[in-house]
Amino acid sequence: MIYSNQLHISHMDPKQIGKRIKEARTKYGLTQEDVLERWGKKHPSELSAYENGRKISANDLYEIAQAIGVPVGYFFQDSLTADEDLETLLLQWFRELPTLEAKRRTFSYLEQMKPLIIGEDKPITYKPKSKRKG
Repeated sequence: MIYSNQLHISHMDPKQIGKRIKEARTKYGLTQEDVLERWGKKHPSELSAYENGRKISANDLYEIAQAIGVPVGYFFQDSLTADEDLETLLLQWFRELPTLEAKRRTFSYLEQMKPLIIGEDKPITYKPKSKRKG
């Protein structure tokens, strides 16, 4: 599923990802130049190539999602069906979090949201874990 020094999204058709990038960009009224500026790139061909189906690294896809203002999952919402695909995407996203603290906060949030996510009827309450002595 992944290769090289950068993660590549190889379980999806690059043209489908490109279509979703363009769709998100236009949905939010952004030009290619707007996205490039937010992304920190200067050459329109960089974004255009991805929108036209060039393979994209997970890092570039994440940065484009940030520039557009959508979660990375937006690009996959209609195409990820297998648990393995979802797990791979979630793990890639989690590994890209910048700090250990960000990872801990994310884990804590997901842990608290688990009853809601899995559909349990239990209310969500926060109970800080007690610190162990020794």
